This record gives sequence, structure tokens and C-alpha cells, in this order.
Amino acid sequence: MLDNAGLTQPELKQQPKSLRKQKSATQRLKRQRCKQKTKESMVKLSVRQRLAAKLFSYKSRAITYTKLALKLLGVALLVFICYAIWRLSPSKLERLESEFGALAYTELLALSKQVSQNSQPNPDPDPDPDPYAASQITPDNPLFNGVLAFQRGRLDIASQELLPLAKQGNSAAMFWYGVTIERAGVRNSAQAGEWFNKAASKGSPYAARKLDPDTSRCEQANIGVNICNPEWYDKAPQLFAKKADTGDVMASFYANQRSIRFGNEADYHTNITLITEAAKAGYYSPLYAAILRFEQDKDLTPEKKQAIVDLLTLAANNNFLPAAGKLVFYSNQSAYKEIVSHESAIKRLYQEVQLGSHSATFTLIGALVSKKTSIEKSDLLMAYKLSLIEEMLFPTPHYGMLDIDLAIENGSATELTAAEKQQAQAAADKFISQMTPVIYIDEMHPRNIY
Repeated sequence: MLDNAGLTQPELKQQPKSLRKQKSATQRLKRQRCKQKTKESMVKLSVRQRLAAKLFSYKSRAITYTKLALKLLGVALLVFICYAIWRLSPSKLERLESEFGALAYTELLALSKQVSQNSQPNPDPDPDPDPYAASQITPDNPLFNGVLAFQRGRLDIASQELLPLAKQGNSAAMFWYGVTIERAGVRNSAQAGEWFNKAASKGSPYAARKLDPDTSRCEQANIGVNICNPEWYDKAPQLFAKKADTGDVMASFYANQRSIRFGNEADYHTNITLITEAAKAGYYSPLYAAILRFEQDKDLTPEKKQAIVDLLTLAANNNFLPAAGKLVFYSNQSAYKEIVSHESAIKRLYQEVQLGSHSATFTLIGALVSKKTSIEKSDLLMAYKLSLIEEMLFPTPHYGMLDIDLAIENGSATELTAAEKQQAQAAADKFISQMTPVIYIDEMHPRNIY
């Protein structure tokens, strides 16, 4: 029998004892190394198994989270679709408005026919009826000069006029001063918010509405989260009701107005009554807002168009400038040309200029000098006079002088002499002294809408 060293058993016994021990130690070492390698292999296998287990766990979690995310996305998408359907589906009030439109305002339409028979647009310097028939702020109001300057875009003058009144504790002046500095720049929003807060605290429902985050862009306008408070949502209606009790037409309307989006048939008829009563009292902004909705109807019948024009005529004949401006705009639209004549539009423009309309001023200048191959001297003098009025009353840009310069460059008009310009300047000064400028904006519509 041979040993692993190639020796037989007897030969192995004949070797020295020390050599046998050495060989035995070598064999033990080999066995230990073999065990060690086996152990390391098992350890490596265990690490792989653990890694595989972790990867499996991660994959399982990823799959679970993905399924959850998809479910949430599906729910969100379903909610969005439902919301879109709800938004696109008109309410009962909206469907009624679309169906009847301006035709539903039978009392105002009858009143329009009556007024039109007794009052036509007047190009003379003294328009009829009362120039302030549709104004919520008249010359006897201490706010008049400041709000008129704000309407014209002269924020510097508006601030000078309104700040002293605001400091005296006039809540309306506080509101208008806040609107003025807010319009002057975003960086003034925080200061404007402070004035709105003061005005609301002194009982202004319009300031309270601006401070209610649910009904205004208060926080988006950077007025401040500490001032914009949901509590004003509850206080604003109470302030409107309190002001309505004093006989205030505007406050009475907004204290009782029904939501268009959520309204039903009863709300529809309530709003018609409120708009009618407001218009009869000389407040035409709600009627004008309704007309802007009516004209968006894709299926306007001739009867509906005529009703819209009749309602605008009622407001315009009472010197509500946005309505007069809309009629002038309609005179250039093919859909309304047969109803609103060019001649009546020109008369409206003269009426509006007398009442202080900037847009009517440069529109009339354009009608006198633009797109003409030859301009008569009288028309050029009138256009120059109107351009001087525009420069004296309104901020830049001044479109009138640009139109005149362009006409001269094109050769359709000749340059005015120094004497003619002096004559036009004197005429402009006289015209301004005889003007009866009106305010058509209000606290609910402080932006210049025309």
C-alpha cells in the first residue's frame, strides 16, 4: 500500500519521526486551507444571496410604489376630468342667460326705446341728459379729482389728491389710495395692503373683498399673508349689507347678487331684477358686464343683437362711456354695421371726448387723419386741437400727434403754420375749460375698462 508521498506503509514507518511530523503538519495545513477556501466560498455565496434578497426586496417595493402612484395618478386624472366636465357644463343660470340673453331684460329694453325717442347723441359741448347720470362719483364728492386722475392714468396727481383724504380717515379715500399705489408697481403691494386693511377696518366692503384670499388675488399680488385673511369673507357681506341700508345703489347690488356659476333659475331672475334696478338708479356696470357675456354667444340671432345694442344705447345715452365706446366699436363690425351706423358712431365719439374719454379722443383723431389721401385743413386743425387736449390731460403715449406726423410725412396733409397751431392751442384750452369729465370706474371695477 502506497502513502500519498509515494511510499509504502513499511517504508513510511522506517522514516525518521521528525520527518513524519513535518509531513503530518503539512497535511493538516492543506486541510485547513481547503476548509478556509470552502468557508470563503460559502461566505461569498451568502453575500450574493443577501444581495439578491435585497434586490428582490427593492424590486418588490418599487413595484408596490409604482402601483400606488399609478392608482393615485388615476384618481387625480379622474378628479380632473370630473372637474373639467363640471366647469364646461353650464349651470342652470348660465344656460338661461345663453338662451334668452339680452332679450330677458324687457323692462330695460322698453326704457331704452323710450329714452332713444327723447334723447339722441349730441355732438355739442353740453350733452344731454345730466353728464353725471351714470357716475358713482360726482364733482361734489371730495374724491372726484383724485379718482378722475386715477382713471386717466395720472397716478402722481391721484396720489397727491387722495393721500390727504386717506390720512383724515376717509375709508373710500383709503381704498382708492391703496389701489393707486398698487397700480404704480408690485413693490408697493405691501403698502397698498396696509391701506386696504385700514379701509376695511373702517367699514369699506370693497377693501374687505380685496383682502379675502378666496375672492381676490390678494396673496398673489404680494399684499401679505398676514393681511389677507379668510375672515374678511364673512365680514364683506355684512359690510355690504350695512352700506346698502343707507341707500347705496352699488352696495345694494353686490349685497344681493347671485353667483353665475352656481346659480339656478330663481337666481337668474333675481339677478335680472337687481341689474334692472341698478340701471334704473344709474349704475350700469352690472348691465355692461352682462352684455359682455351675451355678446360671446355663438348663435346670436338678429333679435339678440338688436337687444344688446338697445341696452348699450340706454347706458350710452346716460353717459356711461364704456357702453358708448362699445357702440363705436360695433359700428366697425360686420355683424352690427346694419344696426349701428357710422354717423351715429362719430356723434358718439364727440360726446365721449366732451366727457373726457381718452380712447375716444385718439379714435376721433384717427378718423380725421388716418387712411386718407387728402386731408382737409379743417379736419387737420380739429385733429391737432384734439392732440393737444390728449397731451394736456392724459399720460403718454400720445397717439394723436403720431397720426398727424405720419399724415404729413405721407403727403396727405401739409404742415400747420405757427399761427394755425396757436389758434388750435387756444381752441384746446377753451374746450378743456368747457369739458364735463365723468368718472365711470368704481370700487368694484377700478381698472380702466375703456
